Amino acid sequence: MPTDDRVLSPAVLAALTYWPRFDHNQQLEPVDLAPLIPFLNELLDDLPWWNRDCRVTKVELVEAHEMPGYPGGPLKRYTEVSVPATLTDGAGHELSFFGRIRFEGSIMRRFEAKVGDTVIAPALRPAGVQDPHPFGPLLQVLMANRRSTARDLAREAGLSMSTVRWLGSGGLRPHPKLVRYLAEALGLPEADLAAIAGVSDEDYLHP
Repeated sequence: MPTDDRVLSPAVLAALTYWPRFDHNQQLEPVDLAPLIPFLNELLDDLPWWNRDCRVTKVELVEAHEMPGYPGGPLKRYTEVSVPATLTDGAGHELSFFGRIRFEGSIMRRFEAKVGDTVIAPALRPAGVQDPHPFGPLLQVLMANRRSTARDLAREAGLSMSTVRWLGSGGLRPHPKLVRYLAEALGLPEADLAAIAGVSDEDYLHP
């Protein structure tokens, strides 16, 4: 799925960085999420095989997949968020939809979508080679912020160095037990790290 390094409009960027969950002082002004609807439809329409009768018709609050800075502060090296939405087909049937968007500053770098149980994502590696899990770079940032090496984190989390290295390279998919050990070692709330790692409540029910 091409991203074309497109520039995000101020309205779209404001909607993608509106994270009231992290606004503990409740100082954020509400942001209009409506610009995300045509934005997501435009991304989907770029797919030559996409059925243009299927349109995103509703969006909900964005879910962040990284530890944010202070509201209004500078963005991280890159930011990745999910946009929960509703997709409606030409017959009026509704499907759940998630648009996952990675961006640096105001430049979009990656877009993938989940329609119902189907994930549509760009390949990061050649066909036949598994793509790295996106948690890897985020774990490396968390380790760098704590000035921790793979050896340090392995010791504190009670994991092998090979496990930590596989996680950091994106070669290992995080699961609830790993999230629990890493959260304790990194001094982070488990729920926050699960969100960063993309581990859902369903993963906890079916580990």
